[in-house]
This record gives sequence, structure tokens and C-alpha cells, in this order.
Amino acid sequence: MNIRDLEYLDALGKFLNFKKAAQYCNVAQPTLSIQIGKLEHYLGCFLLERTTRRVNFTPLGLQILEHSKIILKEIEEIKKIAQQSTNNNVKIFHVGISDSLPEYFISYITEAVLSRDPSINLNLTIDKSEVLFSQLESMSLNLLIVSSTKCPDNFISASLINFPVSHQMAILKANNEQPTSILGSYSEIKSKICFRNGDKNMDNYLHIGNLINESIDALSKKNHIA
Repeated sequence: MNIRDLEYLDALGKFLNFKKAAQYCNVAQPTLSIQIGKLEHYLGCFLLERTTRRVNFTPLGLQILEHSKIILKEIEEIKKIAQQSTNNNVKIFHVGISDSLPEYFISYITEAVLSRDPSINLNLTIDKSEVLFSQLESMSLNLLIVSSTKCPDNFISASLINFPVSHQMAILKANNEQPTSILGSYSEIKSKICFRNGDKNMDNYLHIGNLINESIDALSKKNHIA
């Protein structure tokens, strides 16, 4: 059984006619008929009730047809993802972020990375630091962004520039919120990146850290001038 067999089956579901289904798939009618027969043999059941004028699906055939449609749809999604990655050279990284960091800070640093380098796509997991370190160790995550917590000795860490108080207050005021961060109501946010020693993507992780630092540095200078 292969993808093409499912495409033949899907075409028969659309037209209920071998000739039209074959034309739709751009193959000879005998080819389509033979492949459907092979699919039935492989599955060990009849999918179709054949008549001289029309093709009818058996009850089991209808169930398999519905599942084949789902599979074909997922295959198209896979193709789209692969095509997007090829066209745009998108790099996808699974990043864990400590839940001790404020939501507005998480939003800021992720948007900073994406705006400065659209070729990077961050898939985020927000959880407690100890959980994230375990996932980093098991290679479920590529990179962590945590507070000032010390990284275990088997990981490499690099500090990020402190996030300025003035911008925190501006965000909270705009949202009519009071500062509630466990890192201190009116203190700069201290954070760092952590990753596995020897990881082949170390340069990419440092690049992400640099993008965040560049953005925070620019923000700090802007607030200082203001």
C-alpha cells in the first residue's frame, strides 16, 4: 500500500466511476483498476461493489475511504511544511521558557527573535525550570530561557541583558496591571539561555541569545534617551 493507492481510492470516492477516476489521476483505467485490486488484496477485504455502470463502496470501504482522506490531508500538510522550510530556510527550535518569567517578557523576547530573524521559528514550552532542565537533558528541547537559576554543570549558559524596569512599567500600565513578578516588583528581569554542551546547533542558540540582547539593548538606549 502506498500514497498513490490512496489517491486512486479517493478519486473513486469523488466520481464513483473507474473511467473518470482514472482520467482525474492521469492514468489508464486498467492501471487504476489493478491497483485498487491490489489494495483490496493487501487489506484482505472488498472495498468496492463493481457494476457495469457505477462503483459503490462497501460499508467497510466507506470507512477506509474516510481514513484515507484524513491521511492524504495530513500528507498535504507535511508537504506544505517541508516546502515552507525549503523556500524560506526556516529553522525550527523547541525552546523551554521558565514560568517564573513574566508573560510580557516572554512575548517580548519571542517577538524580538522573530522580527530580527524571520528564518527562526520558536516552538515554545513554558514550565518550571526543573522540568525544563529534564526535557533539555532528554533532548525534547533544544534551548532554555530561564531566570537567574544556575544551570547544571553539563549545560552551557549565557546571560542575557537585564530587561529594563521602565519598559516593564510601561507594559503593565498599558494593560492596567500591577507588577506581580516573583523576580521583584520593580527590579530588572535577569535571565539566561541554557543548552547542551556539544550540541551541533550551539551557534544558532548563541545567535538567538544575541538577537534578544540586541533588542533589549536597543530598548534600554531608547528609554535612556527618553
